[in-house]
Amino acid sequence: MTFSARGLLSRPHQLGRGLRKAGPLVAALLLLPGPSHAQDAALPLPVALDARPRVDQADFEVSLETPGEARLGTPMEVEVHLVAKNGKKVNFDYPTKLIIEANPTWETVSMRKLEKVGGDEAHAVLTATVRARSAGAQSLSVRIHFSVCTKTQCLVEKHLLTDTVTVR
Repeated sequence: MTFSARGLLSRPHQLGRGLRKAGPLVAALLLLPGPSHAQDAALPLPVALDARPRVDQADFEVSLETPGEARLGTPMEVEVHLVAKNGKKVNFDYPTKLIIEANPTWETVSMRKLEKVGGDEAHAVLTATVRARSAGAQSLSVRIHFSVCTKTQCLVEKHLLTDTVTVR
């Protein structure tokens, strides 16, 4: 994937929170001098700006956060963030579900209810605690069922998110 340096710098709002999280290193890489026609040169993206598994659509974004590493037999928290967009709000009355997909590696220890993040009705988090039963690079898949609404209309969605966790 390539990006135009001129396009990135003229539309920073489209970079999302990934560049803000990546910090000055990525910004410095984007500002490196290039050929004499640098403003139109395509620069390869040096690092993934935000590598979390996610589904990003016009009315919502849902993403999976794992620590990336776990200890065999030790509980690990997994979070799924749900952000409603375009004037919609998370429907806290809908029976939101987080399902750890069938996999002999992962045992579900506990599951928390859908919670608001910072009192914001457009941002919620579901947290599950899982425990790994075998070592190595293990795939963790979660399915989330949720709803986002305006005052007059609701969308009901379900999506599968998968990440790889290194179990030691």
